[in-house]
Amino acid sequence: MLRNLIRFGLAGVFSFGVGTAAPMALADDNSITDTAKSAGDSTQNAAEKAGGAADDATKSAGDKASSAASSTENAGKDMGDKASDATKSAADKTKEGAESAGDTAKSAGDATESAAKKGADATEEGAKKGADATKKGAKKGADATKDATKQGADKAQEMTK
Repeated sequence: MLRNLIRFGLAGVFSFGVGTAAPMALADDNSITDTAKSAGDSTQNAAEKAGGAADDATKSAGDKASSAASSTENAGKDMGDKASDATKSAADKTKEGAESAGDTAKSAGDATESAAKKGADATEEGAKKGADATKKGAKKGADATKDATKQGADKAQEMTK
């Protein structure tokens, strides 16, 4: 059945094609055909214009999207640069603070050392003065004892005479 359907369908198409080929060949001089051709050309031109407008719109949208992406990229880069600058500034200030703290600590250490040295010098000087005073006091005491002993001995001699 399928075979018959194909066979008769092909025969019908062939006979229709032969029957319509002659009038179409003679239809070139027909004004209706010219009108249809003109309408087809107009339709084709309109389709080309619409395609061109669609291409332009697509290109414009692509350009705007590209511009927006560039703007977003630039904004991201600017934010990254600002964050980097802020981090560098904070690191520099930390370094300056550490150096200042180190200088202050060194200065305090120097002042402590200087004060300790002055204290040691003063203690040494005080000890020397104390030793000298003790020596003088001992000498005076010895002299006084010697004098007292001499006077006592003189009196004892006078009494024995």
